[in-house]
Amino acid sequence: MWYTDGVSVFNISNKFSIWPIYLDRVKKENIILAGIWFGKREPKPNTFLKPFHTRMEEFKRDGYLLQRPDGPPVRVRGIVLCGTGDMPAKSLFLRIKQFNGSYGCPRCLHKGESYEGTNH
Repeated sequence: MWYTDGVSVFNISNKFSIWPIYLDRVKKENIILAGIWFGKREPKPNTFLKPFHTRMEEFKRDGYLLQRPDGPPVRVRGIVLCGTGDMPAKSLFLRIKQFNGSYGCPRCLHKGESYEGTNH
């Protein structure tokens, strides 16, 4: 599984953020930093994910030769089964409106409702 989320890194007028791509294999101690985006704006999904996709295709096809300390090397291959992020990141990468906008649900076509006097 891959996961991403934007994080502000400086508290100045020109807001900078980083968007790491993490790979997770079952347990938190198996998390790998697979990529990172740094900039003044959110990444464009295709620009951000294209290098990651290319490397994952290579890993699926060619694998990685892992030298074991107690035996002969083994070739490790893998695939990414799914990806996720918080709701703002999902809306960016799925190219849909944010969760608090009209038609902001990624699963249905319900417009949602607004109530006067609230910020929701």
